[in-house]
Amino acid sequence: MTFLRLIVVFFLTFCVVPSGANASTTDPAATDTRFKSGLAATSRGDYSTAIAIYLSILAEDPNLTRVRLELALAYFLSEQWNRSRSEFFKVLSGDIPEPVRQKVLTFIAEIDARRGFELDFEFGLKKLGSTRNYDTDQIELDFFGIPIPATLDRSSKTTYGVGYSVSALWRKSLNRLSTKDRRVIGFAEVFSFGDISDEKSFRDVTLGARGGARLVFPRTTVVFSPVVSTRFIADEHFEDRLGLETAFETRNSQAVSVFGSISGFKLNNKFDDTFSGHTVNARFGVRRSFLGRNTVGIAIFAETKSTDRDIDTFDIAGLEAFGSFDAGAGFVIEPQVYFAVKSFSETNPLFFGNPDEDQYGLRLRIEKRDTILGNGLIPYVEGSYNRVKSGIDAFSYDETTIEVGLTNEF
Repeated sequence: MTFLRLIVVFFLTFCVVPSGANASTTDPAATDTRFKSGLAATSRGDYSTAIAIYLSILAEDPNLTRVRLELALAYFLSEQWNRSRSEFFKVLSGDIPEPVRQKVLTFIAEIDARRGFELDFEFGLKKLGSTRNYDTDQIELDFFGIPIPATLDRSSKTTYGVGYSVSALWRKSLNRLSTKDRRVIGFAEVFSFGDISDEKSFRDVTLGARGGARLVFPRTTVVFSPVVSTRFIADEHFEDRLGLETAFETRNSQAVSVFGSISGFKLNNKFDDTFSGHTVNARFGVRRSFLGRNTVGIAIFAETKSTDRDIDTFDIAGLEAFGSFDAGAGFVIEPQVYFAVKSFSETNPLFFGNPDEDQYGLRLRIEKRDTILGNGLIPYVEGSYNRVKSGIDAFSYDETTIEVGLTNEF
């Protein structure tokens, strides 16, 4: 499915404009009345109603920085930390006085030093199984220097299932380790993600836990966290991971954020010990919000993986660009494009050719933020296209995926 068709499907499925959606374009007084009703809802602690009101106003005019500021505050008070942080960061690039700008930075620091419990989840319908379209199934085997043609036997079986992610997070202030300019927050998280289906062979589920410390300075946040996870494929124990993650972000009043992360894991493959080993990942980049409603960023990333198998020992280096754009009418569009080079430590002696790869692709996620279903769910559609070009044609492929689902708004 092309991305044009993807967008059309999304509009036909989710483009439900609330009643009165055009009021602000014809009657500013009506918008002001609704805004005041949102403030009243916030003041009495009815944050879900306030959020719905602010989202409906921004669906009509996403340039209203004051409304976005109140939306960020309502998210903050309702402990929807990720969305609050995102909206506060957008507000930094809006037309706001310097004292308000400094206060916004304080709120972002408060979010990073937050305490208590947080639950996030999303789930969506997607196609599982054979989603790759290989250039060819024909390959040449190396028989003592003599090429022998062969045909790879690849499964073409597919089905539909549910992709999901869920996390539960607890945080507690470690006052004895904190100082005037540095707060230390301990945290623990359990998480799970993957694909589930009625058919056992299509199930792929990861369960994990992490815990550690978050150091929060006025404009910088640093996180250290041991991580453990286990993966099951077709209900069979596939792999365990044990490692350490560290990440940082520093930000300023001009809506610029510099961020980075490094993680390393020991891998224990339960199917075949020759696939056990270790992997190290790194990502560094910069993002900036603009016009008080959008965010763009760029990052470099790298991974090195080492096992006893040449097909699973490689280095990857790449570049990605990403953004989040409030397109109006309640739509938030989040595109991402990337390019990467993957090089293997050795060539496989079974095949003729160099298996090194050039990779590129794009991802597009669209959320309908002002369409709130049930107890705080919003619809989304996410599609991706990836192209892998290998020096061995039989390992070159295109892959297109699409997922339609719901994520929690509050």
